Amino acid sequence: MAKESLGNPEPLNGNYILVTNRSQTWMGPAQVITDSLKLQVTYQVSAWVRIGSDKSGPQNINVAVGVDSQWVNGGQVEAIDDRWYEIGGSFRIEKLPSRVIVYVQGPSPGVDFMVAGLQIFPVDRITRFKHLKKHTNKVTSFMLNIEYLFIYLFLNNPLIVENNG
Repeated sequence: MAKESLGNPEPLNGNYILVTNRSQTWMGPAQVITDSLKLQVTYQVSAWVRIGSDKSGPQNINVAVGVDSQWVNGGQVEAIDDRWYEIGGSFRIEKLPSRVIVYVQGPSPGVDFMVAGLQIFPVDRITRFKHLKKHTNKVTSFMLNIEYLFIYLFLNNPLIVENNG
């Protein structure tokens, strides 16, 4: 997740939304966010979710973003117990929408769930590229070290092939 774009997030403070009495999987908290988004910007989604004790097996919970008549998966998680799980994902708006709604949904009907710390924030591309470059350089350096190791081993321990023909 592009956490370096978030700045200094506040930790979860114990407040959450409790979603109960659901008769369909899509029933959950929703909010219109159309006016808060800009075109050609990648947005990161982060939320903490938890299922109630009335679960019946693993439960999928997701953040869905409705862009006009299309749906984008903003991230999902499979909850198997009553721990808090982080959902993370991203989406990008390419053309001007008339309406964008974010939903948290997914457990089976009748299964209560909680949502805390839902955030949707733009990814700071400069910071993100610096972060990715730093990690890419580490991988490249690692790969070069392995390549040099193989060359060293080959030069110091030549492979002898015998022809028994």
